[in-house]
Amino acid sequence: MRKTRVRVLVSLAVVTVAAAAGLYTSAGLAPERLRWEVERLLERSTQAPVSMDSLRLVVGFPIHLDARGLGLWDGGLTIDRAIARIDAFSLLTGRPRLSRLTLHGAHLRIRRARRDDGPAWSPTPFARLAGRAGDERPEPLLAPLRGIEATVRFLLSRPLIADTLQLQDSRISYVHDFSDAGGGIETLWFAGIHGVLRHSRLRGDASLFTAARLLAIDGPRGSLEWEGTRDRAGAMHISMAATELELDTLVPY
Repeated sequence: MRKTRVRVLVSLAVVTVAAAAGLYTSAGLAPERLRWEVERLLERSTQAPVSMDSLRLVVGFPIHLDARGLGLWDGGLTIDRAIARIDAFSLLTGRPRLSRLTLHGAHLRIRRARRDDGPAWSPTPFARLAGRAGDERPEPLLAPLRGIEATVRFLLSRPLIADTLQLQDSRISYVHDFSDAGGGIETLWFAGIHGVLRHSRLRGDASLFTAARLLAIDGPRGSLEWEGTRDRAGAMHISMAATELELDTLVPY
């Protein structure tokens, strides 16, 4: 039995090294081609144009990509650094898949603008989420919680770019392009975001944890933590904890 396990481990190591060697050789011969392939992979996952300043392949255990200066949705999302682990066996099938993606210094800018037919959100994925959250009309103070719930349910529903997505030192800014009182643009931030979203292909479940501080132009507005889980049958459980949160700050958004 022990010999069988050793042979399996050795075989796995050989397969991983072979896959890494093949990918490394391709990258060494054509680094721009590698970056182009990764950009196309991300574009298929996000359904939006993707750009990056640099991309480096690191061959080891695990194999990973180190990208700097990423941009999506015409600047709607910028990322200082992204480290992506590649599933070695997915390389053998010709369909590379990311097992883990860690984003450092991600900044998502969500904009709400006035149009003749009502408010419009951008980037596009958040326009869809806003529509889902707006299907029901809760009390104004509960509307932000509905928005958070819709986002968490979406994230737990299926893997996005990678099986595990981790955020470090990131932020979300809301730009409100109209005000009932007039006087220009109101801006709000979720700052210091850290969290992790995990989808298990083996167990068929998912989990999410995120924490952030809420900041307005004139100072802090409290902090938030939210958790979510989805079991194999699809049942979801979502909870949120707040510290000194001024919920009415979120109502206009």
